[in-house]
Parts: sequence; C-alpha cells; structure tokens
Amino acid sequence: MISSLKRRSVAFGAALGLLLGAPALAADTLLVNGRIFTANPAAPGAEAVALRDGTILAVGSRADVEKTLEPGYATEDLGGKMLLPGLIDSHVHAVFAGFTLVAAELPPGDTSVGRLAEFAATSMKSGRGMIGDTLRIGNLTSAYWDDVAALDKVFNAPPFAETPVILAGSDAHTGWANKVLLQRAGVTTDFIAGLGEAERKYFGHAQDFTPNGFSADTGWDKVMGAVPPVSQQTMVEAARSAVKVMNSNGVTAWLDPISNGRPAAPLFDMVPTKDDLGVLPAYKTLSDAGELSAHVTGMVLLNSRSGPEALVVYDALAAKFPKTPDLMVGGIKILADGVIEYPAQTASLSRPYKNLGTPGPEVIGTDKFKALVTAADKRDALVHIHAIGDRAATDALDAIEAARKANGDSGIPHTITHLEVVKPEDRQRFKALGVIASMQLLWSGADEYTTDLVKPYLDESLSKTLYPARSLADAGAIVAGASDWPVTSPNPFLAMTVAITRQGTKGVLNPEEAMTAEQMLYAYTRNAAEAVRRSDRIGSIEPGKAADLVLVDRDLLTVAPAEIADTKVLWTMFGGKKVFQAER
Repeated sequence: MISSLKRRSVAFGAALGLLLGAPALAADTLLVNGRIFTANPAAPGAEAVALRDGTILAVGSRADVEKTLEPGYATEDLGGKMLLPGLIDSHVHAVFAGFTLVAAELPPGDTSVGRLAEFAATSMKSGRGMIGDTLRIGNLTSAYWDDVAALDKVFNAPPFAETPVILAGSDAHTGWANKVLLQRAGVTTDFIAGLGEAERKYFGHAQDFTPNGFSADTGWDKVMGAVPPVSQQTMVEAARSAVKVMNSNGVTAWLDPISNGRPAAPLFDMVPTKDDLGVLPAYKTLSDAGELSAHVTGMVLLNSRSGPEALVVYDALAAKFPKTPDLMVGGIKILADGVIEYPAQTASLSRPYKNLGTPGPEVIGTDKFKALVTAADKRDALVHIHAIGDRAATDALDAIEAARKANGDSGIPHTITHLEVVKPEDRQRFKALGVIASMQLLWSGADEYTTDLVKPYLDESLSKTLYPARSLADAGAIVAGASDWPVTSPNPFLAMTVAITRQGTKGVLNPEEAMTAEQMLYAYTRNAAEAVRRSDRIGSIEPGKAADLVLVDRDLLTVAPAEIADTKVLWTMFGGKKVFQAER
C-alpha cells in the first residue's frame, strides 16, 4: 500500500467533539482579533476575515472588511489565537486508517510476543479482531519479524492453531501468517521452490523453501488474498471515524491515494478492474448524508506494469463517481517501488543495499510506463507516484518528463510522494517539470527506524541525504505536507515540529535539511491544495474560496519549534460550519 515503515506512538489527543450537524454561522460573519495566516504570499497577514454562505467574502483590514458586510452581521472574536486555512493532507489512506480505529490494532510500543499473544486471544474472543473466520491483528513493528520462530510457536499452537491468523505490519508492506492461512493462500514449500529468485525475495523461508510466515509487498498480497473481505458497513464506519479524526486535527481536505482498494486486501500486485470500487462507496455514503466534512481527491491505483489501456479503469470510476465539491476521482496512483527498511528492502535505489549487494527492484523505468503517464496527462488525470528510493524517483521524473515533451505543459501538478532519497541532480527537475514533492516529514528525525533499520544498510552517499526536504525546496520544488496515516499520526503539527527540528528519539537527522515554520504552513495549505488539485477553491484565506478554517491555540510562526507539536486545535470550520470544537 503505502510507504516507508515508521514505528511511533500515534496519539489522537482530546475528545473529538464533532459537530457535523451544527448550524452554519450567520449569513455574514466577521472574524477578528486573531493572528491570521492567509497562505497568500501577496498578503500573508490580515486583521479580519468576512464570511458569507460558506465562502470567504473579504480579507484585510477590519475597516475595509466591515464595509463588505450586510447589516446585522455576526462577529466572532478569535481571542488572539491563530487562524489558518483548513489544513490539507496530500497523502493519507483515511478509510484504511479509520479501519484501524474499529479493528484490532496492537497498542504502540508493544514488542513482546507474550503481550501480542494476550492481545490476540482477547481480540479473537471479543470478535474485534475477526474478519470472517480470520483473526487479524495490526500495527506490529518490524521488530517482530526478527524472531518469526517465536511467532510460529504461539500462533501455530492452541488456541490459534485451527484459526487462520494474519499479523499486519504497521508499514502495510509486511506481515506474518500462520500455517492455516498460508495453506489457504497456497504459500507452500513447493510454491516457494517454484519461484524465481526475484519473486522468492518477497517470502520468508528456510533453506529448503519451507515458508516461515513472513512476507512483503507482492508476497503480502498473495497472503492477503486469502483473507475474507471487510464489509461495506465496516468501511462506512471506518470512513466516518477517519473524518472525525482528520477534522479534529484541523484537516479539511486530503488526497486518498488508493481509493479503489479496500482495507485488509491485496494492493501491491493488484490488477484493478472497473468493478473494484474500493473505499469510494464509503466516501459517497458520507457525502450523500452530508457527513463528509472534507474535500477528498481519490486516486485510482493501477498496477505498476500497466500501459495506457489500464486507464479504462480510471475512466469508469471517474464516470461512476462524478466530481462534487467534497469528492472527486482525481487521477491514478502508481507504486514505483516498495520500502527501504530492513528486512523488506524493496525500495529501488541507485546503489546496492550493503547486506544484499543489489539495489532493489526497478519497477517503472519502462517505455510502457512512460506511455501510461503520457496518456493520463493527456486526458487531464493527475498522476501520483509512490517513490521511496532515488532510482524510483528518477524513473518517475523521467515518465513525467516524457509526458511534458509529448503533450506540452498541461499544468497538471503531478506528484511524487515519500521521496526518502532523491539524487542531487534530480532535485531541480521538480520545478522544471512542475512536479510536487509530497513528503511525510514526521519521519525525518533520527529514530529507531532511520538509525537502526535504514542507515546501516545504505551506501553513505544515500544515508546522508535522507528526507531532503530543504534541498528540494531550495531547488524550487513545491513541498506538500502529508501523513500517510495509518502508517503514522495524522497530526500535522507533529510533522511540522520534526520537519523544523529534524529531532527524533535518537537525535537529529541531517539538520541541513530542516524546514522553517513558514515553509511548513505553506506545505499544509497552499502547496497541498495544488497537490490535491483544488487550489482554485481551498488552501488559502482569500475572497471567493471556501470558508475552510482552523483556529489553533498558539502562533506557529513565533513559538519555539518544539512547542508546535503541542498545538491544540480549538475549532475546525468546513464550508462555514464548525465541524469540530475542542472541549473546554
């Protein structure tokens, strides 16, 4: 699915206090007495904002703004707090994340197999962990994959021996299954022995090819294909839960990169059809009920080896779910590689992994892929490419360059996401090609992931350039904020702090790549609005744009960077209605 493996606690903070049914403000409303960040470079600050019928009417000095209001307008005193445009996440699997809120997810920080066994037994008994007849436990860190023999002793013995069990990694790229589920999936000794060396890499096995239960990426897909489907009712519940969490974090728009996929289902080697509707019906259910308090841009996952003919799937879903103000099918998503950390190491690099002697698979560096991107660009579809490694990023840029040469500059802000490593010579290509860098900068500190699972296995020329956010920004790239929730927290303020400090649990990572607070505010507003292709309507506080606003308890441009992480959202407004308000 998704992105690089990060193992952090995810705390969602105070009670949500959702007010989806709250009435709109008065027809005309004046917002005053706050520190207003407009995300409009031409006029970044203002004294007042006027709203009318869910739209921003005027922005500027109080005297000028008041002149635009009809008599009898309401006034809201912001109490000296900071007003921002509604925040935007340029890469979040919201419904997949919502599923983790209603499923059985191992609490963050647990690494004991004994504790895992207790949690699994409780989840099986309560039914929370069951999908049909299969027990699924999520949010396991890669530490568990270091001792799969211990998992074998527990989950191939009573009370689990007769139950299909799947343990999902928190990166959504890796996992482990017991013998019952492996047999159902057809992952046997003979199956693994019959694979080529490249395909065998995705399955853990003994020397005699007996599977040990571990799998990654396409191997994980093979195993997940044996899990019963999650019900539509559960997906609607997951979507509803996700919207509440996003609004509570000040987020009012996002790009969902795999909208035609489903939670707990194959994704990496999936060859989608027009009948694979994924989470789009769940979003539409909320939209039809007036509960989708966000602008969602859904992307259609296509197989990485697809050619232009696969765009019939995008065409069909775009027609089935016509664009509305809160939901649209915006384009296609492609996985250019996997993940960079040990033991999966499926990201595509320019230099070999130290322990493997190979640079990982090259997936999209083909003429067929260039033809796919060119055809998508020509039919006005956004292209969103997952690229962890620097070779994958080069291949992605090459494909977009081919589209620009063939079609001219369409102006479509194609996006590459994750970008843990980028070649120095590629950084200026983002601006030249009009490509947005969607980055999950909560990951950019020195922690157990970067220090223990990534850097020891990379050539030094790569490890010293991990998460090159500032280099990309200095080269003129538009950097957009993103979370990749449920891989890590959806809280933008946590990501802003790490992006500015580069501080993690094990120190500071590549401090020369630190961003500024102002850069990060733009990353989550104006820049991300371009990435979700809605900048005409959201992303800044300007007349004519939607009254999507968030009030926070501190001035993010003046407080110490470490204090940004503790920012509290006081209220979130979507289209002139307060859809979240913090408990007092």
